[in-house]
Amino acid sequence: MKLTIESADVVRAEKLQEDLRQLGYELRAEEVADNGSHVLHLVLSDDGANRSADEGETQRAKLESLTTLANGIAHDFNNLLAAILGNVELALIEAGSSSSLRENLEQVQRASRHAAELIRQLLTYTGRASGEFRAVSLNELVRDMTELLRVSIGRRASFQLFFGDKLPSFSADPTQIRQIVMNLLINASEAMPEEGGVIIVRTTEKRITANEVGRYLPAGVVAPGLHIALEVQDNGCGMDAETRARIFDPFFTTKRKGRGLGLAGVMGIVRAHGGGITVESELGRGSLFRVLFPLRDREEVVSPDSVEKKLPGAY
Repeated sequence: MKLTIESADVVRAEKLQEDLRQLGYELRAEEVADNGSHVLHLVLSDDGANRSADEGETQRAKLESLTTLANGIAHDFNNLLAAILGNVELALIEAGSSSSLRENLEQVQRASRHAAELIRQLLTYTGRASGEFRAVSLNELVRDMTELLRVSIGRRASFQLFFGDKLPSFSADPTQIRQIVMNLLINASEAMPEEGGVIIVRTTEKRITANEVGRYLPAGVVAPGLHIALEVQDNGCGMDAETRARIFDPFFTTKRKGRGLGLAGVMGIVRAHGGGITVESELGRGSLFRVLFPLRDREEVVSPDSVEKKLPGAY
């Protein structure tokens, strides 16, 4: 797009450039002579329009690299663990119940099984972990998790819960969905000021159009159609653009004692479920995380709560 304005309006043009730059677009200015009078041509570039797609592709590349690395490690490590566990079980049979070595062998067995669990967690971050999928009620799960976390969060934040009416169940691994809810709620509480704040949790049924799928990460995973949506909103410190762009990177953290695996794990679980996630945040204005889970089965209906009905009393 090309705009032609008189040179007397250069100040207004420069202001227009700045306003559009804040919206993610760039204007290229070309001052030329036209029939003896100077004019300013402003050409709107396509860079800003493609920025969201580029960011999505960058995130996808990061996830693919992590997936390749984690799968390679997991394959080799699982082979070693299988050999260790097999030999330990044979040794336990030969040792008998009275052997002084039995306790040591059982410790090796427990440590090996714990290592196998760590490998499963590693695969969770890449969206390749296997899970026990079954019908899950998001309303019931969120209610249970907020009650469980109420004591640990304490006075730092109060919850306000809004549950969708007769929200359908969806196919998911309930343990992994609980991990998502726990991570988002704890992160929201840790973003609160010293005087405390409010965490708003919403569950809804949301239809995503083809034009909206590009808003969600990981890129290319969310499909148009009906989804179950979980929203966690806080009025905490918020994030700047640089931090917001990196929060799903493994090992990136703004916490002094954080490991940087919480939101990376959330991203992996969302990916494994064929869903998507977005975040809106500004410094000093809190954050809003929205997570989508595809709704493939409309037959089973659970949780007869009223539409956007607030539970009595924030706690």
